[in-house]
Amino acid sequence: ELIRETESDDLNGVVQKLICEYGEQVAEHADNITSHLVETFIKFLGDNPETIVDDGDDKAMTAAGILTTIETMLDVLEDYEQIMERVEPSILLVINHVFSNSVVDFYEEVLSLVYSLTCS
Repeated sequence: ELIRETESDDLNGVVQKLICEYGEQVAEHADNITSHLVETFIKFLGDNPETIVDDGDDKAMTAAGILTTIETMLDVLEDYEQIMERVEPSILLVINHVFSNSVVDFYEEVLSLVYSLTCS
């Protein structure tokens, strides 16, 4: 929620660090954390996702940071197959949202999520 309110990319780095440092503890809450990140990303893009890129680099960087944080979560969860199965539907929402709205600027990050889901 703090990322949503402040629109600060710096918070993404903090969340990523926490995920990496406390992987086992985070894994227990991964589905909840991931769904919040997904909600934040989708709300962040709003009704017209293309405007986020047009409005300035800060919003686009924060949105890309959210996707990178989700990917970090997937990297940590790689060894937790059951948890991966629980977070997958949330991540598919992000992938679908980006492709359905043709938000080309996030294709690289989303394709990286697809790779993490299919190759882990």
